[in-house]
Amino acid sequence: ANASGDGKDLKVTIDENITANKVFSGSEDGVDGVITTTMENGLITNFYGGGKVSAESTNLTVSGGTIASCVYGGVMADKAGEEITLAGSTLNITGSADIAAYIVGGARVDGGTASVGNVELNITGGALHRDDIYAYTWGAGYVKGGKLTVEKATVNLSASLDGDIFGGAHSRNKGSATVENSFVNVTDGTFRRVFGGGWSQHNGTSHVENVKMDISGGTIFAVYAGGANSAGNISSIGNAEINVSENADITNIYLAGRHKEGKVSGNVTLNFNGGTVDYISGITPGGVDQGGTTASAFVNFFFMTFSGSITRSASRP
Repeated sequence: ANASGDGKDLKVTIDENITANKVFSGSEDGVDGVITTTMENGLITNFYGGGKVSAESTNLTVSGGTIASCVYGGVMADKAGEEITLAGSTLNITGSADIAAYIVGGARVDGGTASVGNVELNITGGALHRDDIYAYTWGAGYVKGGKLTVEKATVNLSASLDGDIFGGAHSRNKGSATVENSFVNVTDGTFRRVFGGGWSQHNGTSHVENVKMDISGGTIFAVYAGGANSAGNISSIGNAEINVSENADITNIYLAGRHKEGKVSGNVTLNFNGGTVDYISGITPGGVDQGGTTASAFVNFFFMTFSGSITRSASRP
């Protein structure tokens, strides 16, 4: 492993077969510029693209080696009363990267506060998630107490991935996550469930104001405009737009969140310009049975293959 800097930017490369429990990129005093980190080899349990202080931005690429637990593209905010700011963070998963559990495009907040501009998660390859672990992927960030705000979170998917994938953030332990804009783009790969919103549990709240999902390829069992949550927790979105085109192959599309508190307060627009969809649910107020609610929904058919049915509500997968 080696690190270099020019007084502003910092570059870190891990190209040796090292073993570490937890790795942070950055420094204790902060970095005025960009933190660029590349992992090509080694075994790391938890990996962070930034440190525990502010930076201009982070850019972490994992193209090889093994991450035994979680990878975060951004910083760690774990000090109550202190705010960490980051203009942007990028996490690239590619090549032969082997990642066992959580993939998080943005920051992790453990009792502190983080404010992030743009978050981008790009998944183009790798051995992602092991068969014995049901894992999750969050684009915007992960909150375990504290507060996270993100202006824009983008998730680009072109490689198969196990588990559930969220454009928004995960929030728990009375944490709060707010994302202004969430973009989820799928061009290839096989996926179980893909959400435009976030996920909340244990008295957490997760909100995304605007969701846009562009699905032009890949095979997906279920697409949700909203998010998911455990009972009594709030996972909400404002407005959503879902565009299905070209080679997309989708079994179910739900124009709401997965659970009762997964509310859509605004409008959902579903546009078809190609692709194949078997089932659409929640196109009128009421949303998914035992699931979220949608204020209003609009479905536009331009060109597509649709052999299933459209219903007001349905059992959620």
